[in-house]
Amino acid sequence: MLNQPRDAHSLSFFKLSALLLTLLGPMVASAHYCRLKRGDSKYLCLAKQEESLYFCRYVRAKDSKSACVAGFYGKKSYCAGIQDSEEKARCEAEADIRAQRLEQRRAAQEAQRAAQQQAQGTP
Repeated sequence: MLNQPRDAHSLSFFKLSALLLTLLGPMVASAHYCRLKRGDSKYLCLAKQEESLYFCRYVRAKDSKSACVAGFYGKKSYCAGIQDSEEKARCEAEADIRAQRLEQRRAAQEAQRAAQQQAQGTP
């Protein structure tokens, strides 16, 4: 006959494992998806996914590297040297999107800082 405490322990371990896989699954899957790519597209995907300038340094093509950096900083000026008009337009669009995200983040941080100062009673 099965021991009751051991069954309860196995069941709780299973529940915990299922919960962790449910929560972490999308993050692991998306990062894994980038690692399946080859060459510059792999590093461009990782830079975008991780929101990290680190991966841009491994991009070899000059235009792609400019697009990667522009996408990170959210500045269209990095797209100026791109020769292909289609890639330049995509670079500028991604830079605009990133600039909007950065502005939203900055505004949220400013609002949070203002709320903390108000709670502390400092102007």
